[in-house]
Amino acid sequence: MEHPEGLKWKRFDAALEHSKTVLSVLGAISDGLVMCEPLKGAVGLAKEVVAMIEKVRKNQKACTELARRIGALIFVILNELGGKKEEEVPDHLRSYLGNLARTLTDIKQGLIPLKLHKEFSFASFGSALLRRESVAEQLSGYNSQIDHAAQEFMIATLTNLTLGMNKLHIAQTSTSAIPRIQISSVVPTPPIYFYGRDDVVEDAVGKLSDKERPHIALLGTGGIGKTSVALALLDHQAIKSRNRCCFVPCDSLLTASELVQAIVQVLGGSSSSGGDPMEKLASLLNVGSVVLALDNFESPWDSGGTQTELTEVLRMLAASPNVRLIVTMRGNSPPAKGDVRWSPISLNPLSPDDAMKLFCSVNREITENEKPDLDLLLDKCGGLPLAIKLLASVKGDLPCSSLLHRWERQSTDILKAEHDSPTRLTSVDVSISLSLDSKRMKGVPEAIALLGVICCLPDGVQGGIDQLIKMNLGLKDVDTALATVLAASLAFRASNGSVKVLSPIRQYMLKHHPPSASLYDQLLQHYIRLADKYGDLGPNDIGFTEACAVLLPEVGNITYIFKQELLRAQAGTRGVARAAFKFTNFQLWTRPSTDLIDDLLSRWPDCGLNVGRREGLVRRARLRQRTNDYSAAKADLEYALAESTAVADQNMVARCFQTLGDVHRMQGEYPQAIEKLTRAHDVSSEIGDRQSVAFCLSSLGEIHRMQNEYPQAIEKLTRAHDVSSEIGDRQGLAHCLSSWGEIHRMQNEYPQAIEKLTLAHEMSSEIGDRQGVAFCLSSLGHIHSMQGEYPQAIEKLTLAHDLYFEIEDRIGAAGALQSLGEIDRIQEQYDQSAEKLGRALALASSIGHRYEIAWCHVYMGLLDRDRRRYAEAVGHITTAWSLLTQIGREGNAEYCSDLLREILELMAE
Repeated sequence: MEHPEGLKWKRFDAALEHSKTVLSVLGAISDGLVMCEPLKGAVGLAKEVVAMIEKVRKNQKACTELARRIGALIFVILNELGGKKEEEVPDHLRSYLGNLARTLTDIKQGLIPLKLHKEFSFASFGSALLRRESVAEQLSGYNSQIDHAAQEFMIATLTNLTLGMNKLHIAQTSTSAIPRIQISSVVPTPPIYFYGRDDVVEDAVGKLSDKERPHIALLGTGGIGKTSVALALLDHQAIKSRNRCCFVPCDSLLTASELVQAIVQVLGGSSSSGGDPMEKLASLLNVGSVVLALDNFESPWDSGGTQTELTEVLRMLAASPNVRLIVTMRGNSPPAKGDVRWSPISLNPLSPDDAMKLFCSVNREITENEKPDLDLLLDKCGGLPLAIKLLASVKGDLPCSSLLHRWERQSTDILKAEHDSPTRLTSVDVSISLSLDSKRMKGVPEAIALLGVICCLPDGVQGGIDQLIKMNLGLKDVDTALATVLAASLAFRASNGSVKVLSPIRQYMLKHHPPSASLYDQLLQHYIRLADKYGDLGPNDIGFTEACAVLLPEVGNITYIFKQELLRAQAGTRGVARAAFKFTNFQLWTRPSTDLIDDLLSRWPDCGLNVGRREGLVRRARLRQRTNDYSAAKADLEYALAESTAVADQNMVARCFQTLGDVHRMQGEYPQAIEKLTRAHDVSSEIGDRQSVAFCLSSLGEIHRMQNEYPQAIEKLTRAHDVSSEIGDRQGLAHCLSSWGEIHRMQNEYPQAIEKLTLAHEMSSEIGDRQGVAFCLSSLGHIHSMQGEYPQAIEKLTLAHDLYFEIEDRIGAAGALQSLGEIDRIQEQYDQSAEKLGRALALASSIGHRYEIAWCHVYMGLLDRDRRRYAEAVGHITTAWSLLTQIGREGNAEYCSDLLREILELMAE
């Protein structure tokens, strides 16, 4: 590494060769030397740290380098300040020494686990510190901190020599006092693998081509691709054909004087000859138009004490009519906002499609079988281009499944190239740590603590600052902490206003900087309170709409946090199990998932719940039914029925029969469904559960409707409607109305159907029954389609599909796709029709729903008939006929027979 105090650094290396150890060199040069108090403290800490380092037996090369850098830094400082009394040391240097002492203290604390006592061995230490990679990464981070401290000392000493307090005086600086900058004038080539940024590049090119438009500031978190976009801009034909393009990497530039020298060099001037550097720069800028990219500008901007001077440079550059600036910078705010007219462009993560393209362009060894695991891996990369490229490189010939297992063990540690000294370009962890170590983040200690809390929430903080305040986390200034995290681009505001963190940052923070126990407990209690308050509510309850508004955006957060606590086996003592079980009721009506109930049932005796395990089994069965996992639902219900019968729990017996009947109904197994629902109806009548009676009647009416037995259906639905009205069951009433509407639709009585379905839709919307809303929308869409009102039909069916998809009702989603595909066929949009019907078939096949699978084949057969692909059409219709015959749908099977005769006649023509 090239250091600003190069000569003194070499003198230290010479002394080290003679004395063999850094500690002995420090002792020789500091013992008896007059030092101010801050310097004494820093030297003492340096000796302690070096003594610890020299006892470490692992990673000796990295340890030796860290000790050497610390020793050399102290050597340079003693050469500058040794022998000076307290009053002879300027305030800003005393302040620097205080900062150095804090840095050394942090390193000392971090090295304590690596200190080797006689009775200590790495074999007995925690596995996280055993890994050589982890230790090397830790030491590399400390090296970076010492390098930064050396740069800060150079700045502090140069301040006395070169920079005034109020005006930039670069002209007065002796060239021998300024470090020599060596930067190539050749613009690097843009990346060959570049996806998902075309719109950004074209937008920026348009702005750069318009002399009246502002300069460009490319902003975002580390690894998001700012440099790649800047290079793509410089390589764009519209830019490079009309301008001289220059690129200045600012990583190693810490002062305004260094920045000016670097720009002079890339413009072709000489920074070594005498004269005013600013005048040289101005002269060079007068020759032709220039597009100047200043890359990683956060390095000089955040280095400390130089922003005034850097602003002067930026203002001079921006004021030149020949110059258009491109600045890349970590964070969400460009530099010198009050002095330069910027057009900020914040880069977003790559879309899943672009992430896949980027990965596959780097690593083409991907088989179709690996795609599901690769999707999971790319999801963990969070659309961060650096993470995706490193993941592709790390994969090599490994199967994605092995890489996924490695990720589970090592998290973001695996995202680095093979390199002795990882950098921001070769390691995601180093890139993230640089942002965490920025001056902005270190200036607000609560910022990292708050970021750790946000990282516990996979769906982010939904209500932004207002929600953080309501959480009452115990932070003194949550507003400033959040503003700091956002400004550093370690978190971002999503389009819905929530505060989120990219997946790699989230995983890095959870591993290296998790929230403290007290902060985490406050977070946990906040979600326990929400689940306790709203989890028990259903569509018939007052407050369910409010519950949906509060809990739906938090489903991912609540599920993640409760699962973590259940895995820690602390559920019973902290009220988590009770809250989690209540929340599974809310999931049943909104976004069904068995994640939580599975964990609860696996440790039911330890959860301390005041309900029997049979109730947990029925809850899981209903959730499985809602996610179309019918076989598993039946198994749970059979176990629960046996337990309930054994203890004579008639209420649970009725619920088991009722749910079993509904599962059979959903599978088109109507005889079994009628038998179970009739028994549930009888038991419910005996125990006086009128709501269950109404439900059974409504389900029996649905079965009659599905079999075109409309008089019997109307009789059952009328009885169900009357009972629901008497007990005030609005959900039951809405179901009856929607079923009546369907009967009218099937009989082509469209005005009556629309009236009933509209009433059902309004009622379902009011009570928050999202499945009921989706059903009504789908039925209304069918009516519009039958009447040739295709735009209205597409609108209703698309809304229904999206809602079915959100609540994970695959049967409903498949039905909506079938109808949309049929509309495309009628309008001769055959490719779109095939795509939708293919998706519908995949959904129906994933749950083995033979009735819906059959209708997918019917619609595909009609499509192939219209496209004159008669052989394929016969195959589809024959498959549909076979399935419909198997499940006893004779009327539908006869329709298939008629279609087959028609197609065979067409083939014979």
